[in-house]
Amino acid sequence: MEIRGSQKILDAGRRIAIANVQSPHGLDGSIAVKIFSDDPHDIMSYSHLYYGTEGDRCITPVEAGWKGKRFVVRFAEITDRNGAQELSNQILYIPYDDLERLDQDRYYHVDLIGMRLVTKDTTGAQHMLGEVCEVVNYGAGDLLDIALTEGGTRLIPFRKEVTPTVDPEAGEIFIDPDWWVGLE
Repeated sequence: MEIRGSQKILDAGRRIAIANVQSPHGLDGSIAVKIFSDDPHDIMSYSHLYYGTEGDRCITPVEAGWKGKRFVVRFAEITDRNGAQELSNQILYIPYDDLERLDQDRYYHVDLIGMRLVTKDTTGAQHMLGEVCEVVNYGAGDLLDIALTEGGTRLIPFRKEVTPTVDPEAGEIFIDPDWWVGLE
């Protein structure tokens, strides 16, 4: 099971944040950005990126790459340092529908948020344990932050041996009952 990137939903319009603009880099309008995906070069696969509070502003990436420890992008519409400075601290996003379709057992974080976490008891009866409210990764793999039905939250690893079945159509993630019992 693999989760692609760390896309975050910006609003109900299903805009997906893919980068945070940090600061100008040089005089030609290049900008250092923090990319929210596994491969920073993915930004070049999108012909248009949107920003602004209403998502009404559009820019086109034309060049991207590492400059030392910073990932730097140049946009067609930004030609000098002043223009780059105006874009600082903006979130860049794409429409959800522009995301590439993933293979089976691969999910975007945004697709998991809101899914119900369920398990089955020894009789086969299904029980809802909670709902995914966030997906986080602190360096050791993706974790589902579950808002428990009885109150509180719990982090669980998003790995095949813990959550063997994800049913996007039903909006459910099944957790291995033996694993869950160990948490109680």
